[in-house]
Amino acid sequence: MTAALLALLFLPDPAALDWAAFSAAVSSAPHRFTVALSAEETPEVQRAWLKEAAASGRIELALRLPHDPLLPLLNRRSPAAAAEGLAASRAAFRAAFGVEPAGFVAGGAALDEASRRALAAQGFAWTAAGAGAYSRPWRAAGTLLAVPLSPAFPPSEPAAGVVASSGLPALAAALAAGPWTTVGAAAAAAEPFGIAPSSWPAWDGAETWLESTATRKASAYFTRAADALARFQSSGHAAEDRLERGTEALRSAAAVRHFRPGAPPEPLAAAVAAVYKEIGEPAPGLEGDAPGAVEAALLANGVEFRNAEGSTVPWRPASLRVERVSGDVAVTVRASSAAAALYIDLNGLAGIGSTRLMAGRREALRARDAWEFAALVGPSGAALWRVGTGEPGRLEDLKAESVDGELRFVLPGKRLRGNPSGWGFLLLTTPAEGGGPAALLGSAEDQKKLSAGGPPPVLKAVRLLSER
Repeated sequence: MTAALLALLFLPDPAALDWAAFSAAVSSAPHRFTVALSAEETPEVQRAWLKEAAASGRIELALRLPHDPLLPLLNRRSPAAAAEGLAASRAAFRAAFGVEPAGFVAGGAALDEASRRALAAQGFAWTAAGAGAYSRPWRAAGTLLAVPLSPAFPPSEPAAGVVASSGLPALAAALAAGPWTTVGAAAAAAEPFGIAPSSWPAWDGAETWLESTATRKASAYFTRAADALARFQSSGHAAEDRLERGTEALRSAAAVRHFRPGAPPEPLAAAVAAVYKEIGEPAPGLEGDAPGAVEAALLANGVEFRNAEGSTVPWRPASLRVERVSGDVAVTVRASSAAAALYIDLNGLAGIGSTRLMAGRREALRARDAWEFAALVGPSGAALWRVGTGEPGRLEDLKAESVDGELRFVLPGKRLRGNPSGWGFLLLTTPAEGGGPAALLGSAEDQKKLSAGGPPPVLKAVRLLSER
């Protein structure tokens, strides 16, 4: 029995590609292979010969999206918008090359369930996946086949083919090591597995990138820019040319290369700055956690902060976790034998809310961190307060408990709406039995100000994203 041929997929960098040399390589290639391109990034003068090469069967053309965005990130914000972008790029591909794309290649081969459903709904035959789980394709969604491809040659793990993605020398070396076939032909010739792997395999672990602390911050930074562009679009005064340039800058910001763990922050910051330039707003900063800073991490439905080194009192808050659970907002403060005062700024607008603290405290909040809600939790009970035009008013009692060094309480979701990852927080803890100084969730510098014993300081809220 003849062994099935492996597939060869070429992923060129359209900005760096020597198109004349690539055309010559296709003309002289001893084997058929697949090329994944986006029409938007393919120079118009190159489209005719690519169209002819695909029509003659020398190559198979598959679709990539401009800038190779990390699709699970786009789907966190709006699966519908991501699906619309996929359909628009497919239409541009069809207009440029005269054929439907044979398959699809996501940035990093990272696909979440929403992406797989969208690909199946739009009639794609196959999509690239990482290798290692299976050596043959499997059903990803509906009739969509996932084809396991190795980013290394020779494959170090079971795969149905390999990927050449580092330029024409890599393609030439791969072609010399053939024979090969196209990804579509390899998928059609294989008997697919009926059961998908327990988790989606991507290239270089891309399916896990959004879970690292550094990448969570980058993804929140991107989402904030996307939301700002959406507000600009719906404002009623968005000039069409500025909106188009802002949208293109946002697409560049979603590129998978920006979210690889260890990626330098400057390219992402530059792309996001271009978005804010078009909408006429200042860009927020994306600094790393400096020494003595609070560490912040984005959760699926909230945010978590880890305190900086500072005060050594036992009731010092080590961390704060705020996340939406079943409609309400669950708060966990890790602090031993502590009472807590949590001030919450929902809107981030200067002067909307109060800068004065409660329970007779003399410290104040910055104007930009003015709070609208406060939760006071102590041995005598817990309550939610809200500030309006006058003095703060008590809204309702809260359920609170102290378990294993954690203070846990729940805020009513009907009153606090939105994702906690966009809120600002000031957290002060004191000993549950009273009689001790307050400890702060904040930078080492701010903790020092609070404990210095001088004039009452002006304190800052902690947020997921820093602000310039």
